[in-house]
Parts: sequence; structure tokens; C-alpha cells
Amino acid sequence: MPDSCLPFVLGVWSFVEFLAVVKDSLKTHDTPADAVVLPEAVYVAAPLLREPGVLLRAMARDLVNSRSLAYRLLARSLRSQYRQSLLGYLWVVIAPIAATGGVLFLSRQKILLSVETTVPYGLYVFAGILIWQIFTDSMQRPIQWLSTYRSVIGRVNFPREALILGALWEVLIQAGIRIIILFCVLLWIGWKMGASFFFAPLAILVLVGLGLVVGLILAPIGLLYGDVERSMNLALVFWFFLTPVVYAPRSGWPASLLNQLNPVSPLLATARELVFGMPLTQPAAFLAVSVLALVALLAGWVFLRLAMPHLVERFGG
Repeated sequence: MPDSCLPFVLGVWSFVEFLAVVKDSLKTHDTPADAVVLPEAVYVAAPLLREPGVLLRAMARDLVNSRSLAYRLLARSLRSQYRQSLLGYLWVVIAPIAATGGVLFLSRQKILLSVETTVPYGLYVFAGILIWQIFTDSMQRPIQWLSTYRSVIGRVNFPREALILGALWEVLIQAGIRIIILFCVLLWIGWKMGASFFFAPLAILVLVGLGLVVGLILAPIGLLYGDVERSMNLALVFWFFLTPVVYAPRSGWPASLLNQLNPVSPLLATARELVFGMPLTQPAAFLAVSVLALVALLAGWVFLRLAMPHLVERFGG
């Protein structure tokens, strides 16, 4: 998305939201003040897990009610993120291009051994790095958003799901930009894309869900200790080399153990294979990790919901 188009899109978006607010205000304009019934919130000391059905319904209700707030926070984040940047959203593609160039240079100097692939190695690495960056964004955004609004969380009562929803939308927007860039690169070089390319976003969506799980679990701890975010950056460096981003997945033991213990490997490998129309090498592992990510996503959401009152009390104290 060009930098010049972003303010226009955000302006249209904000105008539509303004019209919605005006419409709602007109509906309630003739309503007497004493006839307006405000929702009543009752706080009890009973554990939230004692009634899981009530907890899940409350989570779903807050998720729906937080959409408008998430829109506004997302617009604010997108406006401020590249406000003082000359290149704007070009930074989304500059990093993978630079990383791909570094890998190719090392492979040509025989410092890093390249692998034989059915697609050009540079294109293979470029697609892998793009998909990997989508995963890292989905891990880091929840922690970054919660850290940004840490002071607000302790003072204002609002659905915390708005922060998670806004972070997720930001990840999906940047993931869409990266997928479009990859699509344009393949068109530019004349690569014959099959129908499998259009199924790759589904595999990438599962990868986003897995990264969001890790982010939701680490977010409460990251709000208390800044070491979590710094340690995550260090851990992602080692995780990068343990994942087949710049090399093909190994099939022989014990190298195959990395793929079996690393949940990102089947998701990233499947997404890249769908992009290039390659035969799927890990369909069973992909399905297993997808189901696990879906269950863990709900568990991570519940964990954050249970931890938030304790965090608010900690901030207030």
C-alpha cells in the first residue's frame, strides 16, 4: 500500500465511523435522560473458572463490543507507526530483501551452503523470510500493544479484547501487504502460479494463530517485566535457525527431529509449498499443529482474561 494512499483510506474509514456515531446519537436524541438504562456491572470474588459457560459468553460479548474501539486504536497505530519515516510501508519489504541478499552472498562465498530446490534459491529464501516475519509479527504485536496501553489498562475499564483484536488486525494488514508483494514478484519474474497459491493464505493464517498463542501467553508476564520482550528477540534468532526458512526441511534423523519438535516448521513449509505449487511434504503434521493452535488460542485467550484483573490490581498498586 503506497504511503500516499494510507491517509485517504484512514480518512474514509474515520468518516464512516463518524457517521455511525452521529446516527446512533440521533436515535437516542429524543430519549429522556431518566429513561436511559445504563448497564450494571457486578464484581464478585468468585473464581471466573467456576462457571466456564458464563466466562466464555462474557469473552465473546466483549470481543464483539470491542470492535469499534479496536478500529480507532488500529487507525491511530497505523498513522503513528510510520509518521516520521520517509519510506513508510516499504520497510515491510526492505527487511526481507536485505536478509535474502545476505543469505545469497554467504551461499555464493561458500560460507553458507545452499540447498537444491525446485525453485530458484533466492526466491525460495525470499518467500521463507516473508512468511517468517508474519509469524514473528503475530508473536510480538500483542505484547507491544499491551505495553503501549499499560497505563490505560490500570485506569480505564474497557474490553481488553480491543487491544488483542487491534493487534491481530495490524498483523493481518501487514501480512496481506507481504503476500501481495510476493505475488507481484512472482508475476514480474514470470513464475507460473497454480491454484495452490491462493490456498497459501490459509496456511499463513494458521501460522498467525500460532504466533498469537505465544504472544497471549507471554503478554501478562511481559507487562510486568520488560525482560520478556528483550528475551523474545533473542529467542527468535535461535528459532529462526531451527526453522527451515533458508533451507529445506531435513528428512534424515537426527536432523528431522528439529521439524518434529518445532511447530512452526510444518506450517511455514506448507505455506511455502503452496505458494510455489510444490508437493506437500508434511500434511499430517500441518493438520495436527493447526488443531493444536486452535485449541491453544482459546486457552491463551482465557489465560489472558484470568490474568488481567491481577495485572490491573498490580498497576493500581
